[in-house]
Amino acid sequence: NSTMMLTIPLMANSTAALITKLGLQQPDIWSWSVGGFVGYALLAWHPTKIGNVIIAAGSPGGPNALMPPTNVEGVIAKIEQNYTALLPYMFPRGAEDPGTSVASAQLQT
Repeated sequence: NSTMMLTIPLMANSTAALITKLGLQQPDIWSWSVGGFVGYALLAWHPTKIGNVIIAAGSPGGPNALMPPTNVEGVIAKIEQNYTALLPYMFPRGAEDPGTSVASAQLQT
């Protein structure tokens, strides 16, 4: 519904519904920025639908937010220095990818 307000719970529920519709079995999730909040919501409300979750550039926020351990900060800094190496994981091949046509067909049914 185009008049519905787009919220984190709505996006998490929609993602969980998409996982079910596609018949995926606990896919691993990469979530970035606002998607990180969707990743947190999936972990909280749909933990049996997903496998491993990577949350990048997402923050629970607030003045009392727990910061990652310093060894994790070092890994994040290395990723930030070479983020282009992650782009193929975030944006996989397009229509030539055989999985794309399968997913598209399943969504249309």
